[in-house]
Amino acid sequence: PAEWKAMMDDPDVVLIDGRNDYESALGHFEGALCPQLESFRDFPAWLLDHRDEWRGKKLLTYCTGGIRCEKLSAWMLEVGFEEVYQLHGGVVNYGHDPETDGEGWLGVNVVFDERITAPVGTKSAPLTVCRECGVHTINYVNCANVACNARMVVCPACEEATGRCCSAECRQAPLKREKGAKLHAGSG
Repeated sequence: PAEWKAMMDDPDVVLIDGRNDYESALGHFEGALCPQLESFRDFPAWLLDHRDEWRGKKLLTYCTGGIRCEKLSAWMLEVGFEEVYQLHGGVVNYGHDPETDGEGWLGVNVVFDERITAPVGTKSAPLTVCRECGVHTINYVNCANVACNARMVVCPACEEATGRCCSAECRQAPLKREKGAKLHAGSG
């Protein structure tokens, strides 16, 4: 983490968020490229589209816990990207390291357990705002209408007021998830 933090300040660095769009929307490193990709399998094409503009740069990749960026950096080296680095242990490790304490991180980290999100060190603060009222929140849920299941950031008060539905149409739909069910994040 300390080496990573030092490298982020290098002007010849391209910082690449190796996570899906909904993860980077909730939190990312300041200055990171956050591709709007719904699936990890979309990264190779996106990376190849940018190869020429990154020639001669150091490419730093990161992910939640170090697994996806391990795969991503290995693939990048295999196809000819030259200076590729990854954050060992991912954002989780960066946030736990007392020397970095999450410095340079904006928002929260999406985790793959019942918490859904977690702070990164003691310095992270909400990056996202409630889609209904605009207050800062990290409350991230799926629409209660299982046919829709849209991911959304909504504060607890608005979640209750809307029945955890993303629209009037979803509120009127007969298929609803159990009250209080949260997003079940996949491995991406």
